[in-house]
Amino acid sequence: NQGTLFTDLTTIAGTSSIDSIHWNFGDNTFGVDSIENHIYNNIGTYSVQLFAQSDQGCADSLVQTVFVNPNPVVDFSLADTCVFQVVNLNNNSSITSGTISNYEWDFGDNSTSTLFEPNHAFNQAVNYALQLVAISDSACTDTSTLSLTIHPQPVADFTFTSSCFNASFIDASNIASGGINDYAWNFGDMGTASIQNPNHIYTANGNYTVNLQTTSDFGCVHDTSKSINIFNNFTADFILSNSQICSGDCIQFSDSSTAHTSGT
Repeated sequence: NQGTLFTDLTTIAGTSSIDSIHWNFGDNTFGVDSIENHIYNNIGTYSVQLFAQSDQGCADSLVQTVFVNPNPVVDFSLADTCVFQVVNLNNNSSITSGTISNYEWDFGDNSTSTLFEPNHAFNQAVNYALQLVAISDSACTDTSTLSLTIHPQPVADFTFTSSCFNASFIDASNIASGGINDYAWNFGDMGTASIQNPNHIYTANGNYTVNLQTTSDFGCVHDTSKSINIFNNFTADFILSNSQICSGDCIQFSDSSTAHTSGT
């Protein structure tokens, strides 16, 4: 399917001249011009004959062999993915004879590769046109282009308030396009939740690392962690006047609760 250029180089001595030439391209097609650009539609080996005749009726012919090589067939597949994640490229290119010696990838973001199936991650959530050129050992080529959509990651974020052992968490996550489908909270004390704005009760004072993982409607994931200090500033307690009494006797209860300052 690529043009093969044939150029007549026939000469004749003396004052005679070449009256006519005839080409037989070996595929049941013919030509009469001194320069022919002939296209073979099928691979194979062709015997090309040039027949020349002078103005005196003298003739000569020459046969040369033309090898028509196959083009590679570029075939690759890919799947839309998330920003910063590696794109899975499946290279299924083939050729009927010979070998594919080179691959040239253009990822559409000013980066390229010559590997069979390269790994590549994109840092912007836009649409890209990925192109693959396959080059055979006889320099025949084929090209294919596919569109790829890179989806944005959500940006996980939250705020919180706490009072005694109670903590309230408010989701502040966002995403450039699409939506956030899933929330996974880890409160740092083995407690978890999967709602957007949870409340959580801690059982002991301390500093806890709270993690929120968000997942978009395409499956892109991002998480963030923040530290929360849980401090109950008093300890409830009381004293009994007697731990053992008889029926009808009185007992005195005395409050002995104590207040604390932060860090004690």
